[in-house]
Amino acid sequence: MRLEWVAHPARARPGRTALAVGVIQLAALLAYATGGAWLAALAEAVLLASIAPFLFPTRYVLCDERVCARRLGVTRARRWSELRRFQAGAETVLLSPFARPSWLDRTRGLVVFFAANERDVMAIVRDKIR
Repeated sequence: MRLEWVAHPARARPGRTALAVGVIQLAALLAYATGGAWLAALAEAVLLASIAPFLFPTRYVLCDERVCARRLGVTRARRWSELRRFQAGAETVLLSPFARPSWLDRTRGLVVFFAANERDVMAIVRDKIR
């Protein structure tokens, strides 16, 4: 079994993308006005990094042994045996190594964006995580 796809939410939702970029630019402008260029650059970098999963395309691979996500040259992978819980949303599924919800879910787990393949992804996730 192997399922591969690329999810790029920013391309699919140009209105949200424009809003996000506008908010980042406004924050950078305010940071520049109060603290200078270095603070503006820092604010912009932190905000861009925080919404990178939305802004930049991510290649996902679900195979028998693990799930992988590659974005901007960085690959994050988790073995299915490490994952204990999933939480499905409207556009994503969170794969977590914790049996119960934890504040560490977003950093230790893996958020997978769907790309018109929600049914296929969820069938694999339900099969692998029990």
